[in-house]
Amino acid sequence: MSNSTAQVLMKKGKRGAAAYIHADCENGSPQHLGPLLDVLLNPSKAIDEWETIDWCRWLLAGGRTPDEFATIVRSYDKHDKCGLVWIPRVVAYRCRTCGISPCMSICRECFHRGDHSTHDFNMFLSQAGGACDCGDKSVMKEDGFCSNHGNKCPRPGDVPAALMCVAEAMMPRLILRLLQHFRENSCGTQTTSDTYRITVQECEGYVKMLMEFNNMGDLMRSAMTKALINPQMYRNLVEPPFPDTEYGCYMAESNKMYEKALEMFPAPEPPDEYRHLPALAPRLQHNTLLDEFIFWTFKYEFPQNVVCFLLNMLPDQDYKEHLTRTFVMHYARIPLVLEDAADPDTLSNRVVHMSVQLFSNEALALRCVQQLHLLHVMIVLEE
Repeated sequence: MSNSTAQVLMKKGKRGAAAYIHADCENGSPQHLGPLLDVLLNPSKAIDEWETIDWCRWLLAGGRTPDEFATIVRSYDKHDKCGLVWIPRVVAYRCRTCGISPCMSICRECFHRGDHSTHDFNMFLSQAGGACDCGDKSVMKEDGFCSNHGNKCPRPGDVPAALMCVAEAMMPRLILRLLQHFRENSCGTQTTSDTYRITVQECEGYVKMLMEFNNMGDLMRSAMTKALINPQMYRNLVEPPFPDTEYGCYMAESNKMYEKALEMFPAPEPPDEYRHLPALAPRLQHNTLLDEFIFWTFKYEFPQNVVCFLLNMLPDQDYKEHLTRTFVMHYARIPLVLEDAADPDTLSNRVVHMSVQLFSNEALALRCVQQLHLLHVMIVLEE
């Protein structure tokens, strides 16, 4: 399918093109989506272009309106976990009677829907931000879950096989487009905190779109996390050889920017006895889209919208495991980020925001200590 054929398909209109793409994806080997995305997600266009974002919403809906599609997808949400993410200076609750972890916290709605009237709880104003643990039995007791989460809520029926076929096919490219944006703005001669701030502002609408997709619930979250943690998908998207096309030439240059950014982000020099630890290696190794996503989160000083996007998917346990391990592998770079930050206090709060959510699961934190030597890495950072 040529670029001109993609333009012909776009002339069908958003709903018509989306229905055509859905039928193509439903057959199991879509031929037309990739070239269409080459046009829509062309890196030469501004990432926040409204028309592109609207096209993405319609394509994902597969012939329905975006609102109709979102309603249907939400109807199959299992509601196992809340996972609501909040920013600093939001009121939340902590119940010591229900909490397994001292870091456990729940949002206002889940607290009032649960039965905590006779419990030892406190209301607090979040300083660093947080995420609701209601429904997560690794962090709080099931008796404390509200009526909307955990086993107390009704189970949805079987999901139609074709409902998510376009979303699953599109999601890797949607995430890659954001990483391309971060790559492009990472290696200028005057990269500063202001540069990073502007870069993040430029993709505000695009990240908001991804957040909207994630907020559709379990089905969409699963499509996103599968794309983020699949190593083969990452290799197919970003590794050479690149095709002899305009897009292939762009990806070759994008890869050079990425490699240069890695070289400019070394780990601190560890003591000899710790040099063998993977998390203290002088050069980072990335195997998934999420690995690279975390790298740019560190590099761009933990932008609030990106942190919230990453934390919003924590109800998916496989994703949480991968995110936590990736976070640990980048952890040694935190002093370098803090040293260059224009506002280290705000940056520290955002690091805490992520750390508390990732390490609230005792079993997962213990695996990071045993397998990734997290405590050794922390000791090196203190020296």
